[in-house]
Amino acid sequence: MVDFTDAQKYRYFIKSRFYDILIDAFEDGKDESYLLRNAIDYVCKLMQADAWSLLLTPENAVWTFYLWHPVYDKVDLVGIANEIYEKRAENITSLISGKRVSYITYPEHRSNWAQPIIGTKVWVGIKITYNEKVVAIVNIDYFERKKFLKKYLKVAQIAAVELERLLKYFTSISKVVAEGTLDALTGLYSRAKWENDKGELFKAGGVIVFIDLDDFKMVNDTYGHIIGDDTLRIIGKRINYAVKQGVDRVYRYGGDEFVIYLKRCGECKQVIERLKETIEKPIILDGCVVKIGMSYGKVKLSDFDNIDEAFKAADAMMYESKKKKKKLSS
Repeated sequence: MVDFTDAQKYRYFIKSRFYDILIDAFEDGKDESYLLRNAIDYVCKLMQADAWSLLLTPENAVWTFYLWHPVYDKVDLVGIANEIYEKRAENITSLISGKRVSYITYPEHRSNWAQPIIGTKVWVGIKITYNEKVVAIVNIDYFERKKFLKKYLKVAQIAAVELERLLKYFTSISKVVAEGTLDALTGLYSRAKWENDKGELFKAGGVIVFIDLDDFKMVNDTYGHIIGDDTLRIIGKRINYAVKQGVDRVYRYGGDEFVIYLKRCGECKQVIERLKETIEKPIILDGCVVKIGMSYGKVKLSDFDNIDEAFKAADAMMYESKKKKKKLSS
């Protein structure tokens, strides 16, 4: 048994395990999600907790869950992340502005609590920073109050330092979230980047295409959010390959929505045909065959007085396209 009262000994266990995970990731060519998933899972087990999740908290963009325990696979984590962001849930905001580690007992009794599964008896939050910005929160959940002991907070404190080191030196996540220019999941430009670029793009002229994936929620509900996230990564790459690199731009606007800026108006029809073809091509993940469609709206920027009017029109066209599809299928 580990002596949890001996901080030096405990630090040794965590650092040794993280080192082993890091070496395995390098030798086997695993990506950063493998590294982080195994590291956080080890901390969760060491604390004798029931579940965990990693919430990315960029300063100027919507928050999103990046990784999580399998118990949350079929939970609407996109909706939960949006709720936490919109509510500025007390447990998260107090942690961001306060200590490195925080905990709450019986959080479901709090009116502004937002968490993947109702019934969490103890929540422990671990703050991760990069260049003095809070970029992520590790949530550790206990579904039984009797499992949690305050000595586990020392474990969390040590884990916070080592997790921060992993994020800073061995992954791109901290940099991506801190700068806000790239979407951590897909590697495309982020919504924050879109907000920063849109005025410049409007002046340059061209076309914007607003895309929403059809029935994407069914993918998460049927196969779980790990398959869902992998699907979004693949779709993101496919969209990026369908446009002209260095000229056009692709942004992940949120969830399963994407904004594409096309510099050349005359190529719009061909690009959309390529997008439909590549997006609708079946995706095979862990033996599951995922089929995705797309609804879209496109507008020529020169037809509008400003970028917000243009975007609103593209958004309305996309939803009209989605409505027509639903009517045809019913």
